[in-house]
Amino acid sequence: MNNVIKIVLIVVLFGTQMSKAQENSTIDYRYLWEEEKLAHDIYDTLGKKWDLRVFHNIKQSERRHMESVEIIIKEKAISFELFAEKGKFHSVVLQNLYNKLLAKGLQSPKSALEVGRIIEKTDISDLEIVLTKKIPLSEKQILESLLFASKRHLAAFERKMSQL
Repeated sequence: MNNVIKIVLIVVLFGTQMSKAQENSTIDYRYLWEEEKLAHDIYDTLGKKWDLRVFHNIKQSERRHMESVEIIIKEKAISFELFAEKGKFHSVVLQNLYNKLLAKGLQSPKSALEVGRIIEKTDISDLEIVLTKKIPLSEKQILESLLFASKRHLAAFERKMSQL
């Protein structure tokens, strides 16, 4: 099976698991934080490997996303060890996704940009699901800001892909 097909299947499964979890429970801000960390860590590595400015710029934004979700985690007094180590996650789903997407992104600059698109599409989907829940306005504003930024990131990756 083609690697791209495998990754798409993982993302579909990943998104489905996130959707079911969000439908039946409260919002898992720890998961959302790790999802932002996944993007940051992958963009950091791919930016160094391929020296594409888009990765360097968006990596900084992902760090701010992590900080935004961390504000919610602290305000809600959610117990959570925030891993600083690059590429390390509590979520097995995110750990597996990180490993597969990083391996794909290291194949070529075009594959790296496709990984960026996959990550941003997944973030957008997950944030849209979370934003359907009844949540405090302060949290909603933070999550809407993350959604807006993820849409801009997706557009940046698509623009860069069209230039290759």
